Amino acid sequence: MKKTVRIGSLKGYGDVFCEIKFVEGKLSITGVMGPLKNGNCRGGCGQIDMEFERRNPADNDSRTRERIKPTEFTFAPGWDAEKWFDFLEVWKHWHLNDMRPGCEHQKDWGKKRLQVVGYNGKMETKNSKWVYPKEHPEGELTKPCPVCGYKYGSEWKKEDVPAEVIAFLQSLPETDKTPAWV
Repeated sequence: MKKTVRIGSLKGYGDVFCEIKFVEGKLSITGVMGPLKNGNCRGGCGQIDMEFERRNPADNDSRTRERIKPTEFTFAPGWDAEKWFDFLEVWKHWHLNDMRPGCEHQKDWGKKRLQVVGYNGKMETKNSKWVYPKEHPEGELTKPCPVCGYKYGSEWKKEDVPAEVIAFLQSLPETDKTPAWV
């Protein structure tokens, strides 16, 4: 599957488009806010999902302070706030499903924030799944799974996208406008 969807428009940015690719069991979603014919855009491009407020505030990207709310959209036909929230959840949980750092038993790893000495010699706060045990006793990078022994982050694992997620993506309305690019 390869499809382009237009979520709607945002004041100051214009139309927001996303491209969904599901090829050989691998899901990739990218977006662009206000694409221009010259290859530029009025807003973000790529992983724009981080710029938007989520249904569950715990899912909001911590790197973005001023998140765009669904009420700021003029939604395209077939879209509304609930469908947008559902799409953002799929994007968060299934994008790059073939690049999982852990096995199925390690899905919940990385919940801790650890203080470690960074490359510059200063203390940094890092997610435990990207910290080696030699850097901090609670670091999980390359730590073996207690069930199967797989060492977290030692290779990319693939997690199959559920059929209901693929059906949801297929059900999304095709774009009603042709974007300059996505």
